Amino acid sequence: MKVLVFTTQFYQFGGAERLAVELAEELNKHGIHADILSMYTEDLPGVAEAKAALLQEGIPAVHFLCMKAHPSITRVVQAMWKLRRLIREHRYDIIETSMASPAVIAAWATLAMPTRLLAGLHAMYTRETWQGLNAWLWRLTMRLNRRVQFYAISNMVGKSLQQFARVSENRVRTVYNAINPQFFCVNRPSQVLAKELGLENETRFALCVGRLVQAKGIETLLIGLGPILKERNLHLVYIGSERPPENIFPDDESNLLQRMRTMIAENGWDTHVHFLGQRSDVAELMAGADILVHPTWFEGFGLVLIEAMATGLPVIATNVDAIPEIVEGTGAILVRPRDPEALRRGVESVLDLSPDVRQNIVQVGQKHAGNFLLARRVDRLTEMLYNLSMGYSLQRER
Repeated sequence: MKVLVFTTQFYQFGGAERLAVELAEELNKHGIHADILSMYTEDLPGVAEAKAALLQEGIPAVHFLCMKAHPSITRVVQAMWKLRRLIREHRYDIIETSMASPAVIAAWATLAMPTRLLAGLHAMYTRETWQGLNAWLWRLTMRLNRRVQFYAISNMVGKSLQQFARVSENRVRTVYNAINPQFFCVNRPSQVLAKELGLENETRFALCVGRLVQAKGIETLLIGLGPILKERNLHLVYIGSERPPENIFPDDESNLLQRMRTMIAENGWDTHVHFLGQRSDVAELMAGADILVHPTWFEGFGLVLIEAMATGLPVIATNVDAIPEIVEGTGAILVRPRDPEALRRGVESVLDLSPDVRQNIVQVGQKHAGNFLLARRVDRLTEMLYNLSMGYSLQRER
């Protein structure tokens, strides 16, 4: 069996991109040939180094569709034909995708071909948040190519697709996201954050990890915590890229960070708010923090929540979409989205916990995180890939 893991890019990891690369690496370790395909070009900053690292890790081949950001319809069609040629040349049995853009391209490219498509669903699909031509094209594509099978990262995401695109439940399975084992191996306490920022060890840190975009609630978090940072000896640390990779379905976030920096300067919060950018040592940084705050407006899973629990962090998140499903029974504090006051109260309640109560929350969270191991996810996806390569549908697996 030959698998092509098709992702947008692999040089600036978000949750879906990292899971795609980890899947390809693990499949090869299990004796399954799995190559990687990126939508974009090889000449972008950092891509050559990332490609070399993937080859060093055992990925047999890394391909590029050579698309540009915001492509024309002509360019998209050309990419589909290029993918068809790539499939024929390398005789791939399965294409695996983890994001909407690659799924649409692969679904059209594999029409009338024996190659099957397994499309991972990593976001909520609702008519309120997904409208216009892109949404129409997604629904049309998945109806025309009924050989596409899906796996959803949560039950909530799977149900949202069934309602949004009228896809039969027989074509959808739930395969929960998984975290890298490194998050279980970090020793606490760690002073990485305090040392890097030149602060005392007694300083407390609230961590926010994710793309620096509006829908992640990062501005709401700043408004909520800003007034208590100095009096609580609390530092707010953002970890994530300030320039998220371009996508066929772009977001305009051009003024967000400038607006936040202006707010920080005007209120004198600059000594207590830190932007650390994209980092490869997130596990170590989590070990040096006190709270993980995830104020997102939408969420199909929330990988960072499980990562934080594994490292021993109490979690505060918004009560949206799949988050209640993912953190059920952990003691995580859930608050209303877009509510600065609710975030502030949640953070203060964690800061005021007694050592015994906090330790109990940490232990429950770490035990819960053990349900989301990488090996478990890979085993489930490997089973699905084998069944699809043999011509079985998900319906026949039942």
